Amino acid sequence: MLERDRVCEIQSGHGHGSGYRITDKLILTAGHVVEGQSDALVSFLDDGWTADNHAEARMARTATVVWRAEGDHWRGADAALLKLVEDDTASCLPPRWGALVSGRPEVGCTAVGFPDMQVTESDAGSEVREAEQLRGTINPLTKTRAGLIDIDIESATPAIWDTDRPLSRWRGMSGAAVFCDDLLTGVVIWDDIERFASRRLTALSIEHLLQDSGFCDHIRDATGHVPFAEPVELDEMQDVVADLQSPAGLLRADAETVRFRGRDDLLAELRAWCMRPGLFAVRLLTGGGGQGKSRLGRELGRRMAQGRWAVLHLASWEPDTTRETYRIMRELNVPLLIVVDYAESRTGQLTALARSLVRHRTEKVRLLLLARTKGDWLEIIAASAPHLEVFQLATIEHTELSALSGSDGELGPEQAFTDALLGLADRLPRLDGHRHVDWSAVVQRVERPRMSPARYSNILEVQMTALALLLGAAYPNMAAARPHVPGGAEDVLLLHERRYWSSLAGTHKLQLNPSASAGLVAIATLCTAAGPEETGPVKAGLRILHKRSSAKLVDSVVRWLRDLYRDRHMYWGSLQPDRLSERLVGRTLTERPGHFDAPVSELSPRQAHDVLTVLSRVAVRYPKADEAIRLLIPTHPDLLAVPATLVAMAAEDPAPLNAALDVVVERCRAQGDGTELLAQMDAVIPPGSRVHQQRAVAITKLLVEHQRNLEGRTRGRTPGLAGALNDFGVRLSAAGDHERAKEAIAEAVDRYARLDDGHYERRRAAALTNLAAVYSKLGRHAEAFHAGAEALDLMEGFGARRDGVVLPDMAHARNNLGMILRGLGRPSDAAEQLQHATRTYEQLAVHDPETYRPYLARSLRNLGMVRAAPGDRLDAISRAVELYRELAEAVPDSYLEILAAAAADLRSELTKEDPTMAAAKAARTGVAAHEVLAERDPRQLPELAVALRLMVDLIIATGVDDPSAPAYALRAVGILQRLTGTDRQRYVEELKRAKRTAARASFGS
Repeated sequence: MLERDRVCEIQSGHGHGSGYRITDKLILTAGHVVEGQSDALVSFLDDGWTADNHAEARMARTATVVWRAEGDHWRGADAALLKLVEDDTASCLPPRWGALVSGRPEVGCTAVGFPDMQVTESDAGSEVREAEQLRGTINPLTKTRAGLIDIDIESATPAIWDTDRPLSRWRGMSGAAVFCDDLLTGVVIWDDIERFASRRLTALSIEHLLQDSGFCDHIRDATGHVPFAEPVELDEMQDVVADLQSPAGLLRADAETVRFRGRDDLLAELRAWCMRPGLFAVRLLTGGGGQGKSRLGRELGRRMAQGRWAVLHLASWEPDTTRETYRIMRELNVPLLIVVDYAESRTGQLTALARSLVRHRTEKVRLLLLARTKGDWLEIIAASAPHLEVFQLATIEHTELSALSGSDGELGPEQAFTDALLGLADRLPRLDGHRHVDWSAVVQRVERPRMSPARYSNILEVQMTALALLLGAAYPNMAAARPHVPGGAEDVLLLHERRYWSSLAGTHKLQLNPSASAGLVAIATLCTAAGPEETGPVKAGLRILHKRSSAKLVDSVVRWLRDLYRDRHMYWGSLQPDRLSERLVGRTLTERPGHFDAPVSELSPRQAHDVLTVLSRVAVRYPKADEAIRLLIPTHPDLLAVPATLVAMAAEDPAPLNAALDVVVERCRAQGDGTELLAQMDAVIPPGSRVHQQRAVAITKLLVEHQRNLEGRTRGRTPGLAGALNDFGVRLSAAGDHERAKEAIAEAVDRYARLDDGHYERRRAAALTNLAAVYSKLGRHAEAFHAGAEALDLMEGFGARRDGVVLPDMAHARNNLGMILRGLGRPSDAAEQLQHATRTYEQLAVHDPETYRPYLARSLRNLGMVRAAPGDRLDAISRAVELYRELAEAVPDSYLEILAAAAADLRSELTKEDPTMAAAKAARTGVAAHEVLAERDPRQLPELAVALRLMVDLIIATGVDDPSAPAYALRAVGILQRLTGTDRQRYVEELKRAKRTAARASFGS
């Protein structure tokens, strides 16, 4: 944000200008302010100001010109950097740089400078130049080619001096920093007075400035980081680290305290993934806590931003359901990388994001998910948006982050420790309470531990140890644990955090003993608050710790907690990094097992989910957290059972959550109660869940029993039992128990039929569709056909009466029925049903192509399998291939494999009659898809080799001289030779065929 103490006035040899302090020593201004000068005088806005002397006593400091943009000022090369000469105790981090990345008009901005309009005469007769803060808007596409931005002034516009040649009274404003909210987006350079009469100012865009290597080198030398621009229009959603106030904050990944080193191969792979063709792609990166996922995501974002990508590190908050929160992402005019940390605990936000991103994109989007585990949490997203196949576990690209090794040029523990010492020692002097220490001397006193790979394979462990040793060497009189024992570094850091808590409590005039302050911080860390309405857990804890807690004390504690660990998206944040907060919670539970009992009863639903997420992580290392989970969930089932069901699907170790949920389910069974709770638990379990597969069966069985009992008491048939039986059957089928599933769903169908009042036809049709699917899995195709045909008849009946509202259901039913008929050996009947399905999907795809084009492609491919006439088969399969090609370009992760299979169908069909150029073209499509698949997964190499060999055979058969054919054939031979080295028996025959093809391609025989 624009900070007033960084705003400055610049006086050079020929006039005045404005500037902004961007590091401890560097001032950013317009180039023409210091043109032809080697130095200038700088006065900061607040320097020497008092009510008595006003602005006349401002201190002027000397600064030298260290860089000036080269080129024509009037074409945007108008910027300069000044460096303060005098020693200065000020310590300031660089601002956040911003770039406008969309065409959305009227982006708000502000700037503060010292223009001529604010020149007055003091009582002493001297000239006084005051500050002017302008408010304006930017239309991003104006002057974008020149790297300039125009600001339409909304605040006061000065009068123009009445002369023969109009003179701007904005003179002196040049060099003022232009901020869009928190991002420094431009530098004022001129007033086009003749055309806009001082109602518009022009600024040089920061994005243009960051393309100058000289400018970036100065920033890098001053800060240790190459600067990059963040997207202005997405800043509301950007996860931004608050000002760091305590030593622990230096360990946050987003603080980037320690230089990034290593992971070169993975970064190159991720960058290549970003640059691949296709509009939308998702990638998952997993690893244990402290392994470096978050920092790797930050580094990838930094590098992509330097290549003019918009990069969004998505902040965690609940999307506003009343408006389309993420719509702006679809309006960008640059590619977008979205990094989502803790993705496993943010399924609701990810679902809303994904639904928005798959529509109306013009630029490519890459979504990088960082998580501790790969599991059922992705199924939740897939179930919420079934057409988003990129989120299916079977198709998503996944990388497990390796530990520190030191091998193959990667970062090892020794170098990581050295980097951590130097980086931390450089940043510690910026923290209040630690400025007086000579940290360079402290580094020399640190005794390096033996960095055994077994102990220090985790990057955060290395950095925590380095920080603990630095603090121990700087403050030897503070009692501390041994940093080298397990948990020792965390204990040292928590000791110094306690010192910070006490110091800040003093500024709030709070008298808290160390035990009470630690207990309150532990509650606030476990129960982060999104707003004042979520302060209940801390207030409950305070009532236990302070028997006579007054309203004044409560308010003071809340203000203190808000200041401890600030988070711009939360009412208060939590102690970071995770390992430290988990240590605090784990120790609190160990020393005071019931400490969180009272706070838990005051949790909001959002907090309940977060608390269980943190406790499940803590339980991996602390048995008392395991015990707490097993106790708290059954004690508060209405509050915690549903969140626990969700959290278990993302937990590193779901065992304690599962055990507690089993207790809840068993109590509901034993007491014959809790059906509403069981139904809520069942509703959040996705169909493909492995964690809850048997539990979902048990829950739906209890719901069936409840409905049977209810029906017995009322002595009448109810739709509730039919619905429960259908759900029970679906769960049984997902668990592989198809026979019992058939019995349950068949009873549901029968009960819906007996209700027979016209209100349950759609439910009965859905149950019949499920029954047909189960019969197919049992191999009972005739019965599958009868169930599917009956479902379709029902849909046609009520669909006609209700204006076609069930078209998607009917198309789905016809498609399934067609494939059943194909299995029964009735291709003409199958073709009739599939033709109907295809026509329906064509209609639906006109109005909603994103949702229904994949279904249309599948239906066309199925139709091609059953049509009798060769020309009809070719037409259907060709259309399917073309659709899959378009889909794979947009979402390669989901459709490349099926594109390769459809292309193989087309190639096979084309070669049945006579090899043609069209068949060779289809083969090339398949090869292109297999190339990408094999690049991602070496297990796809055999399919690539076969596709290459078949393509060359077709090229030879056409008789066309294709100079690339021998190279393709030799590539297939090379792949198969490597494969025979590991499994000769499996690949030797295909290798012989490939060699024959290579010989024919090379010698024409």
